[in-house]
Amino acid sequence: MITLFTAKNLPLLAKQLATNITSLSKERDPFSPIWVVAQNQEIQHWIKTQISYANRISANIKFLYPAELSWQILRLYQSDVSAILPTDRIAIQSKLFDLLVLEKKELSKLGLLIPDEKTKILDLADSISDVFDLYQMYRPEQLMQWSKRQDVTSDIFGWQSYLWNKIYSSITTTYPDVPNRLTLFSSVKALISKDHKRLPKHIHIFGLSHWSKVFFEFTELISDNIELYWYDQILDHGETLDSRLSNWIKPKKEVQNFFQTSKNYVRQRHLQSFDETTDVKITIHSCHNAEREVQVLKNEILNFFDDNTSTTVNDVLILVPDFEKYSKIIEIEFNASGSSISIPVSISGNLNSYSSQFINDVLDFFIYGEKVTHFIELLNSKVLKQSLQNTDIEIQALTKSFSELNIHHGLNVSDSNFSIEKGVDQLMLSY
Repeated sequence: MITLFTAKNLPLLAKQLATNITSLSKERDPFSPIWVVAQNQEIQHWIKTQISYANRISANIKFLYPAELSWQILRLYQSDVSAILPTDRIAIQSKLFDLLVLEKKELSKLGLLIPDEKTKILDLADSISDVFDLYQMYRPEQLMQWSKRQDVTSDIFGWQSYLWNKIYSSITTTYPDVPNRLTLFSSVKALISKDHKRLPKHIHIFGLSHWSKVFFEFTELISDNIELYWYDQILDHGETLDSRLSNWIKPKKEVQNFFQTSKNYVRQRHLQSFDETTDVKITIHSCHNAEREVQVLKNEILNFFDDNTSTTVNDVLILVPDFEKYSKIIEIEFNASGSSISIPVSISGNLNSYSSQFINDVLDFFIYGEKVTHFIELLNSKVLKQSLQNTDIEIQALTKSFSELNIHHGLNVSDSNFSIEKGVDQLMLSY
C-alpha cells in the first residue's frame, strides 16, 4: 500500500521521514538498511542531514535514484547482476560508433548523414546514445516495437529504429542471459510473484519532481506487497495565470495525478506548516520618486503598528534596492521632527563594493561545498579583517594548521570528517 505525506515545504516532509524511520524501526531487522529513493545526490545529502538533526543519528540508510530502484530489487534475487550492463549509455555509444562507420551508406539512405572525421562521428555516437538511453527510460515500449519490426524503410524513425535493431540484436545475441532494461519489469515481476519476502518491509520515496514510466510500474508492483511511504511537496490548487509557470509545474502535476489513479493508494496525511495558518499580505505601491516611496512605507508601518499592537520596531526589517540612496531618505523621513510621528530606525553601516563582494563570497562558500580554501579567503577579506581584527600572521598560521590537520571541506563535524569545526576543536585542544 501507499501512504502519502504532503506539505508545502521540504523540511516538514524530512521531519516526518525521520519520525517514520524511528517508529518503523521495531518492524524491521536492525541490520537491514532503510531504503530511501530521492532525485539526486544533493537532496540525498540534505535528507541525511535533516534526519541527523531530528533523530541525533542517521545511519544504515541506502539512498537510491529512481532509475536504480528496479535494479536494486532485481539484485535481491540475482546478486551476481553486474553494475555495468551492455545496455548502458557508454556501451551503446561504443557500438554506435562502429555502426556509424560500417553502415554509413545504408544510414544515408535512411536520412542520417554521417561526417567523415572520426572525432565528429564519436560526437554523433555520443548524442544518439544519450537519446537511446532516454528512450530506455521513458519510451521502452517504442524500443520494443522497433525490435519486433525489421522493415524500417517506411518508419518516420527510420535510421533510429535501424540502429537500435542492430544494437539490440547484438546485445541479446552476445549476452543472452544478462538482463536488459527493456525486459527488466517482466523479469522482476515474475521473481516477486514467486517470493515477495525478499523485498524490504518499507520503502520511502522523497520529493520526486518527475519519474519515468518504468518507475511508475515498479512502484505499483512493489506496493502490492510492501508499504510505500511517499513524501511529496504539493502545489497550490489555484489556477496559474502565467503560462511559463504552468509548463514548469506540469511534470509535478502529472506526478500528483498518479495518486488519484493508483489502485494501491489508500491514505494521505497533510502536514500543515505555520505559514499556512498565517495571512501573508503583499501590497504594491507605485510612487513617482524615492522620497514618496519612503513616505508611503512609513505610513504603512504606522498602520501596521495600529493593527498589531503587540509588535515593535524590532519586528520590522526594511530591504532596499540601493542602500546609499535610500538610507539617507529613510533616516530623514523616519526621524521627522515637529508634528510628524517619528519611527526609531537603525541603519546598518555603509555597504561598499568590497562588502557586497563579501556577501557573494559567503554564499559561494555554502553553495560550493564549504571548502576550507574559501573559508580562509573569507577570513582574509576586508570585512572580517576589520570586524575580527585578523592579522596576516594569524591567518597564515591557521592555514598551515588546517593543512597539517588534513582539514578540507564542511562547516560542521556532521557534514564531513574533514570539517572546519573538527579543525577548530583540535586547535582548541592545544594542537
